[in-house]
Amino acid sequence: MADGDIPQLTRTHRVLIGVVVAGPVIIAGIGFAGSYAAVRELALEKGPVEGRDAARRGRRTNTPYDPLLADA
Repeated sequence: MADGDIPQLTRTHRVLIGVVVAGPVIIAGIGFAGSYAAVRELALEKGPVEGRDAARRGRRTNTPYDPLLADA
């Protein structure tokens, strides 16, 4: 091989690159799905928060929705 030549990727190289890229994508997808499910479950247990829901429906409330005060 002369200087400056770019080595060609073999089929094995391409398969290995695909596996290395696909692995983290699959792991990230599983993590996202698990996190989404956990947050959704907590939200369903907690129930609606009047300030947030009223604001979402376009109703005016006396105080703005503050997630830090939602439990108060």
